[in-house]
Amino acid sequence: MITLRRDTASRRTAAERRRPPAAARRTATASQRTATGIAALTAALALGTTAGCARAVQVEPGPYAPEPVCGEILLALRGDRFGFPEVPVTAQATMAWGDGENAIVLRCGVEPPPPTMDRCIGVESSDGTVIDWINPEAESELLPEHADVETGSWAFITYGRYPAVEIVVPGALQIEPADVLQSVASAVSRAPADRHCVGATEVTGATEVTGA
Repeated sequence: MITLRRDTASRRTAAERRRPPAAARRTATASQRTATGIAALTAALALGTTAGCARAVQVEPGPYAPEPVCGEILLALRGDRFGFPEVPVTAQATMAWGDGENAIVLRCGVEPPPPTMDRCIGVESSDGTVIDWINPEAESELLPEHADVETGSWAFITYGRYPAVEIVVPGALQIEPADVLQSVASAVSRAPADRHCVGATEVTGATEVTGA
């Protein structure tokens, strides 16, 4: 079930918002940066540079792209998805799927969003874990620069998880954003959560989710 939420947590100072959540900082310890995590990241990056022969999608990496968990997430998402082939990208800890002209772009390791009044969508993964996604509106400061709102792009950023994951779905691909979020939920759940959106309201279908 998909739920629509608004995060009413108290706002933090600018300095606090720039810091990852406390639990997230605890996860970014030496014990996590194991050979397995680093190997996963290295393998994911290597695969990212050889995915198909299509023109590479130009995208900027997030500030926390080197986090080993990002490598694990990317490895879990390799291959064709959403009815589109995986296409090459130019940045670390990023992935894309598309038709040659438009592409769904995923970035791992972006800046974790602070408490916000932007709408929040809760998506349940196959193991029952709920992934909270912020859906920034057109005027929101959280909206990614590469999200083209004029053509109906949808943008989503995980809330309360570190490293944070961002997905931009172009309207031109005519794909239901809820299907994209459900497809990646299991992989994204590898990033630990230390907080969730509050004030949940159930919605009956994806038509209730408003695009940016």
